[in-house]
Amino acid sequence: MRATGNAPASLRFAVAYLLAGIVFVALLVPSLLLGLPGMLFLVLPLAAAYAVLFALSRTARFRDVGRGLEHAPYYLVFLTLAALVLLWADSLTGLNDRLAAFNGGAPLTAGLVLDVIAAGLLVAGAFFAASALASRDRLDMGMVHTFVAANMLLLVYALAPTAISGLPAAPNPLIPLAGLVLMSACYVRWAIISRREAALSGRGRRRR
Repeated sequence: MRATGNAPASLRFAVAYLLAGIVFVALLVPSLLLGLPGMLFLVLPLAAAYAVLFALSRTARFRDVGRGLEHAPYYLVFLTLAALVLLWADSLTGLNDRLAAFNGGAPLTAGLVLDVIAAGLLVAGAFFAASALASRDRLDMGMVHTFVAANMLLLVYALAPTAISGLPAAPNPLIPLAGLVLMSACYVRWAIISRREAALSGRGRRRR
């Protein structure tokens, strides 16, 4: 281990990521055998691999391995949220079976296109929620507003058939509603940060 401590950074990185890879594969195989649905089979192996890298980065020999791990919580939260919301959306719409049927030669329908768009916006909601909950980067509120507007338009269209007959099959309104709920985490974080910055600014003025 003394030789590892004196080794170049590239060798220490290789050793650390080799250990993390062994742990990842060791847990990936049981996850696959258990038949965890969707992307959930990746969550536990990735969490364990990041835990190995984090633990190594706390030692003197592998301290520099910790560079870049600050985004690990965000990736895990996003992957978990995306896996869960996609499973939930599939339970409402049967999207996976319909996509499989389309790949098998079934005709493309407006309902399928709208459900794919709704699922994509739901994943975007998981992305923004993960950013708000686990990322230290500043939120791009302009982008959040854009996706919120898209979800609101989709929600209005999903509710429209109750008043207007003859429209193409609309997505389940719960899906764009869930996307809006996920994105609301960004507004909560933005409000907290804005209030904190205003308080700090007020203290600075008082000192002057």
